[in-house]
Amino acid sequence: MTKENVGDDFKWIVQMSGIDGHTSTGVQLVIGDCDENPMFLIGWSPGDSTESPIYKEYNGGWGEATTDLPAGMSVSGNYNEDYYEIVIPKDAVSEGDKYCWAINVEATAPGVIGEETESVQQHFPADWGRWNAPTENCYCETIERTDEKPYRGGMGMDTDVPTASSIFTVAFIGMSLLVFMRFRKDE
Repeated sequence: MTKENVGDDFKWIVQMSGIDGHTSTGVQLVIGDCDENPMFLIGWSPGDSTESPIYKEYNGGWGEATTDLPAGMSVSGNYNEDYYEIVIPKDAVSEGDKYCWAINVEATAPGVIGEETESVQQHFPADWGRWNAPTENCYCETIERTDEKPYRGGMGMDTDVPTASSIFTVAFIGMSLLVFMRFRKDE
């Protein structure tokens, strides 16, 4: 499992290629606010192949799952796949400068005795409080935002940085006036 900052988004990547013979896989990401209160869950739940990525809000308990993901959020991967990506805009994780997160990765695989199956789960962080204490022992991070204006250079553009073309234009006009004045003086 890795997490990346990608522009205005966060991206979590889960790779499960080392689990042989799995019959279903899933990944659920829990996000909490600055005060470490759970806000929502997004991901793919292990289950039958007709399921879609899910989103659940937390209001004192987990609400009903919906397959309509909020704007800017995405979950790639599918039922029983080895690779998942979850993308969330930085603005969606918190209204402040901090947020917390934890992730549950699950794969159901054949057990050691006969046809029995077992569900293998891994948590990030390993001592996460899980579903009954969704923000206990989460990763808490500061959101780094970029408030810089993009540079759009050129004449007549709305920019805080003087452009070379504007400076050369002023210099050309000044030099032209000097040449004109000298030419008039010589006549």
